[in-house]
Amino acid sequence: MLITLVELSLPYLTKIAIDRHIIPDRQLSKAPPGMTGESNKNIRYIKIRIQNEDIDNIVNAHHDKFKRVNGEAFIPYDDYVRLSKKELSIIHKKDFFGLGVISGVFLILIFFNFLLNFFQVMVMEYMGQKMMHDLRIKLYNHIQSLSISFFQKIQQGGWLHG
Repeated sequence: MLITLVELSLPYLTKIAIDRHIIPDRQLSKAPPGMTGESNKNIRYIKIRIQNEDIDNIVNAHHDKFKRVNGEAFIPYDDYVRLSKKELSIIHKKDFFGLGVISGVFLILIFFNFLLNFFQVMVMEYMGQKMMHDLRIKLYNHIQSLSISFFQKIQQGGWLHG
């Protein structure tokens, strides 16, 4: 049961990593609250939560591109991809940390899965060898219990030729 639990948790961790840190819910198909009009209808916006001072500084530095609404900033996708790599890494710092944590948990689960599978194989091999040993002992004891006349009456391989 533990092996099954660990094996089922690996795809779930992958789902969490993708949904929360690789492709978080940042893209909107409509304009942010407070921005209406036909010109904004077909523009994709990225939603960024202002979680710390560094992100707030980036939003303030590009105040012409960002629209602030309730602790979140919205930027058109075309402007978002034009931000510098340094700015994007600051915005995604929490995502990088979350991916690191999930990767660590993932590796620990893979190692734990390896240990459980190794233990299962060793137990199965041991049980198989014990069964073969028991069969050999029973066969040996049975042959030893037969009388000498049995071996004198039956020719070698005689029971095979009927």
